[in-house]
Amino acid sequence: MKKLLLIFLIPVFSFTQSGDTNGDGFVNLEDLFNVLENWLQEVNANDPESISNIDEMINVVDSLITINRNFDISKNTYFPEGLSSQIINHNLAQGEYIVPEGKRLYVLNVQSDAGLFVDGLEIMYNVQSGQGNTLGLPIIINSNQSFSAFTPGNTSASFNGFLVDESSNLEGITTIVEPNTYTVPDNKILFINHYYAGSLSVDNNAVWGLNYLASDFTFRLPTIVGAGQEVSCGIFGNDDTDCVINGYLVDEDYFSSVSNNNSSNNQSNSNNSSMNNSTIQINDSDYFALGDCNYINSLEYGSIVHNPLIGQTFVVTPGKQCGSSVSDAFTITGSVFNNYETRDILWCFSVNDTIALTNLPVTQYGGATRLYLLENSIAYYDPNIDTDDDSDQFTNDGVLQVMWSQSPNEIILIPGNIYGFRADYSGANIALQYVDNFQTTETINNLGIWQNQSPDYEWQLTNYFPMINSLQYYPYGKQIKTF
Repeated sequence: MKKLLLIFLIPVFSFTQSGDTNGDGFVNLEDLFNVLENWLQEVNANDPESISNIDEMINVVDSLITINRNFDISKNTYFPEGLSSQIINHNLAQGEYIVPEGKRLYVLNVQSDAGLFVDGLEIMYNVQSGQGNTLGLPIIINSNQSFSAFTPGNTSASFNGFLVDESSNLEGITTIVEPNTYTVPDNKILFINHYYAGSLSVDNNAVWGLNYLASDFTFRLPTIVGAGQEVSCGIFGNDDTDCVINGYLVDEDYFSSVSNNNSSNNQSNSNNSSMNNSTIQINDSDYFALGDCNYINSLEYGSIVHNPLIGQTFVVTPGKQCGSSVSDAFTITGSVFNNYETRDILWCFSVNDTIALTNLPVTQYGGATRLYLLENSIAYYDPNIDTDDDSDQFTNDGVLQVMWSQSPNEIILIPGNIYGFRADYSGANIALQYVDNFQTTETINNLGIWQNQSPDYEWQLTNYFPMINSLQYYPYGKQIKTF
């Protein structure tokens, strides 16, 4: 027992001292294995009887190195093509979104009072991120496909997501499965992330009930369908709504270590052990504490961990950094004025670093506020360029409402964009303050406070600001979300 402890304690000590042993710029398991192998060789040279079969142990270490190289944690059923910093926020009420050539769109959050469509096929209805009928899995949309919403009257619709480069061995699937069935091609696996609007079956075995009129029953884990199996849908009564599925199709070995591109670089180790042919699955032995941010921050984006002690599975996603503290975007000193004329207030700002927001403050008397993505970086921003004459409403299609205080959701703000925090007023007797000093943190750039009043409806710089708590933000980083 003491010898076993010594074998593993000495390499760990050496590893922490040596760091990057192979010069690849990273300190990881491969470096640890290199240290272990070198140390075992030294022990064997100094005391050949200390370990009975040094060659066999070295072969095991070599096999572990091969598996470590082959394992691609960025490939998982949640984000099969990995994550990306190409963030997309789009207002569907102002027009459809066409996925650019060579890209694939992953929709993460949606706010829509009506139907959502991919290439004209309705895939869900009445989706409200942050409420019961929110997305459980991303909507996956191929290059050149359209994503749109039916927005009659005052219906709103917008989404948040990201683009990745299209992988040639993955295909997004959006198709009708009633009255025709969908048969999974040979050597392929189908992952179904969403379906609408009937009851879903695989080989005539029901796997999910009716999902009609509102997306109250979204998947938390994908439905997986093997090669040759048939997907079908049962409709509700005489309803003529098409049954549609959305997801993706991959080769059967897509998530296997042997399909990783890195495997071609490791053929020299192929004969070391039968372990080289092992398929690496997601590790479910990490009994981590939910508040263990050091562990969470050590993982790659897209990593999946399962804690069997509590029966929950988590994915590492970008957003509010685990364990981080909230910061006030601004502090104000000023004088309070009551019974002032009605006006809309817009504070424009940019950020010097990527940050995360989870909610918006409301005014002193509970008035709603909104956050807009206004423009790409402009040296001297004037909100009048995004509104028509005699109007206080944004009319430029490029302006996107990214959060409303009455329906908060987590969003990311990035450098290079101009944002607007707006407080609208519909009546008089509003508590305002005259700003003597408006101080922001080093992360926030103050681009001016503007007001808009009837009857002129023109945005003008002002020193007035509503009585309101500060906009608050968190550092950007890694967090975990449940499936």
